[in-house]
Formats: sequence, structure tokens, C-alpha cells
Amino acid sequence: MRNGVAAILGPSSMSTAAHVQSMCDAMEIPHIDTRWESRIRRAQYTINLHPHPSSLSKAYWDVVSGWGWKTFTILYEEQTALTRLQHLMRASTLTGHKVIVRQLPQSKDYR
Repeated sequence: MRNGVAAILGPSSMSTAAHVQSMCDAMEIPHIDTRWESRIRRAQYTINLHPHPSSLSKAYWDVVSGWGWKTFTILYEEQTALTRLQHLMRASTLTGHKVIVRQLPQSKDYR
């Protein structure tokens, strides 16, 4: 850091991100985070570049409605994915679209 740090990008690990964020706040170094974070924590020097879940869901909905799909399937790995897709599922229910929701197996063999 003696040579100067413009910013720190990452990390992707949730366990180390809080530590990096704290260090950046203490040393007044910009921290650029790209992870989806369910809890909104406003740190003084952190910027999160991941789209807000409602914006991402709206973009998915624009694809579904733009292509005129009446039925679609949501495949997800972790429960947090459903939190991020609430707007999409709500919009599809209100408009009468059929949505199939399936959790992928933990074995990573998705066939």
C-alpha cells in the first residue's frame, strides 16, 4: 500500500469481504464489490456493482414478455436465488403465466 492503491476489487468470498470492507473503510481506499448481497450494508468506501435484485428480475420479465412466453421454468441452485427472483414470479402470477420452479440437485450433475 506504500506505492499507492487506487481501489480494491472483490473478494468474492463472503467471509473475507467484510474484512476487506473494514480495512478499506479504515484506510480510506475505495472498495468495489461484485457479489450479490442480501443485506444492504452501506460502507463509506464500498460500491457494489451487482444489479439490485428487483432490477435483475425486471430485466428477466422484459425477456419473458418480449418473447411472448406464456410458460417458463426457473432453475436455481440455492434458496437465495428465489429471493432475487421475487419480482419475476410475482409478475408472472399476476399476468397468468405458468412458471415451473425447480431446484437443481446438489450433485452438480444436472442431466
